[in-house]
Amino acid sequence: MNTKIYMNEEEAAKLLGLSRRTLQRFRTEGNGPAFLRVASRRIIYATSDIKSWTKRCRQGGVAAFRGEGA
Repeated sequence: MNTKIYMNEEEAAKLLGLSRRTLQRFRTEGNGPAFLRVASRRIIYATSDIKSWTKRCRQGGVAAFRGEGA
């Protein structure tokens, strides 16, 4: 299995189901996944950072909201 370690902005946006513009806005606001600027206009994302960010964004279901099942 050939898993990519880094992905470009377009690949990251597609993986997250976001537009490139939304991902750019998240970067500007400091709300998105960590990124690396490898050239003045080249942004890449580590796959591990994308996974970590999505875990932090995860919300519980209704049962978690009500305090059930804990």
